[in-house]
Amino acid sequence: MLHYPDGNCFVKSRTSYLDTIEGHPGNRICIPVQFAGLPKTLAVVDTGAPWCVLSKEEATTFDPNYRNEGINEITLNIRSHEIEGVLVRWNITLCAEEGVDMTVDATVFVPDDDILIPNFIGLDGLLTRIRFAVDPKNNHFFFGSM
Repeated sequence: MLHYPDGNCFVKSRTSYLDTIEGHPGNRICIPVQFAGLPKTLAVVDTGAPWCVLSKEEATTFDPNYRNEGINEITLNIRSHEIEGVLVRWNITLCAEEGVDMTVDATVFVPDDDILIPNFIGLDGLLTRIRFAVDPKNNHFFFGSM
């Protein structure tokens, strides 16, 4: 799919991304993912977010006792608001249109309260564990293992 100049493979998978996510204005890179065992959803790729973010409602759907399995309770600054929640370790699958889906052991922040933000794929939570590239002309997000 994408290769280094010497011919070695950089990434093997690609998906299209949306520029916006319903109910949330502004341009974004929104890719199809699956958090844990939940149905496929969209998540914003955010290199400025330290962790992945999943809504409390969706986390409770997957595991009503997720707080018991939390690895750390933290306060995360989201859009200048201090939000309390818990970090959990769950698999996130990046869904490919071309190539193969990729599942990554990720760190996910689940807020204690219901907040009106989309789900996020964050830098330390997932992106530092993969290779990725963006083609904004064609709205393509490329990804692969390190």
